[in-house]
Amino acid sequence: MPKSCTRFWRGIRPVLVATILSATAACAEAPAGRANHRQVIIGFSTQTDGQAPATLNAIEKAAGTRVRYVSALSAHSYAYLLACPSDDPACELAIATLRQITGIEYIQADQTRKLP
Repeated sequence: MPKSCTRFWRGIRPVLVATILSATAACAEAPAGRANHRQVIIGFSTQTDGQAPATLNAIEKAAGTRVRYVSALSAHSYAYLLACPSDDPACELAIATLRQITGIEYIQADQTRKLP
């Protein structure tokens, strides 16, 4: 192999390795990020503004975890992301606590929508 080719490959090798490693790290992290959230549908017994700061604050306070509004399904039900892993017992406890709140008619896993 000519010297110019050898120099070229020696110079580009670190760039290739860095590119491949960063791409594989990004792929490995994507599912883990989604696993840290649980998407649920909350149905309220009365017409509620599901994205109002007061509503979000009340849900967060009751659940003990961060909550993000996803979308409206009707005037009474909304999809939310809870900042807790699905397999975490504390997440199940948060959902059980939300089910006991006056004004919440139901809460269920949202398995029909993709996470944002």
